[in-house]
Amino acid sequence: MSDIPQPVIDVLKEIGETAKTSTWDCHGTRVILHKALEKIAAHKGMIFDPPVHLVTDPANKQVAIQVTGRLIADFGIMEAWSIGEV
Repeated sequence: MSDIPQPVIDVLKEIGETAKTSTWDCHGTRVILHKALEKIAAHKGMIFDPPVHLVTDPANKQVAIQVTGRLIADFGIMEAWSIGEV
């Protein structure tokens, strides 16, 4: 698993995980498991807004939400958002 950058290995160690316990090989690309990302966010003190429902359509079995997270860093506030759908 030498394809994982050292800063990622370091933060995984900080949360008590290893590359073996918190990643998987997706057709040759190393991917971090969601459970590990949740642990990292909590460890780093990330704050999340409540999810925003973009689409909620039970009749067509469709849901889309947007989540925004913020992290206070030495150089200011970092903000990121993502959309998930099913």
